[in-house]
Amino acid sequence: MKRILVASDLSPGSDRAVARAVLLARRHQAKLCVMHIVDDELPAAIAERQKEDAEAALPRMVRSLAGEPLSIAFDVDVRLALP
Repeated sequence: MKRILVASDLSPGSDRAVARAVLLARRHQAKLCVMHIVDDELPAAIAERQKEDAEAALPRMVRSLAGEPLSIAFDVDVRLALP
C-alpha cells in the first residue's frame, strides 16, 4: 500500500476510523489522505466556514493520533459535496 484514504465527518466516533488509518499508514509506510465533505446545500457563508473549520481540525486530529515526532506523511482534502 502506498496511500490510504479515510473519510471523517468530524463526529466523536470518526476519530476511531482516523486512528486506524494512522496505524495502517505507519505499518505500511503509506501516505494518509483524510477527506471531509461539506454539504453544498448550506448557505455559502456557512459552507465556507465549515470547510475552513474542517481544514483546521483534521490536521490537529491526525497529529494528535500519530504523535510527535510525526510518524506518517498525510494530507487533508476538504470539498463541497457535488450533486
